[in-house]
Amino acid sequence: MRIGIGTVAAVSLLGLGLVAGPAQARANPACYANHNGTLQCGNTAPTPIYSTSNSDNPRIHQVDTLRSNPSWFKCWIRGSRHSGGNNIWYYTYGDDSHRWGYVPAGKVFTPKDPMPGVNHC
Repeated sequence: MRIGIGTVAAVSLLGLGLVAGPAQARANPACYANHNGTLQCGNTAPTPIYSTSNSDNPRIHQVDTLRSNPSWFKCWIRGSRHSGGNNIWYYTYGDDSHRWGYVPAGKVFTPKDPMPGVNHC
């Protein structure tokens, strides 16, 4: 029986797809509000943490970077509209310089914004 290179390549690619699926699922765990009103959620990492939730503020700047996934968020606030299609921002603690700041909700994998059960800042 002859097996062509195309068949071997297709089977190899299929195998790679099966391996990638579970790894992606582990990278983006489900979100939940903790009993104290904080949020534990998967997110884009790395992602910038900003000094304010108002992107129209001329003093907005990156204060830190969120490298963890999932991450912890203290609360949410309304700010400027962002690429996530809403104006919700989550307040969190950075991983590099350990500074507090805001991440647009479009970078946090919540099913709804603001996430029910999470404290308003």
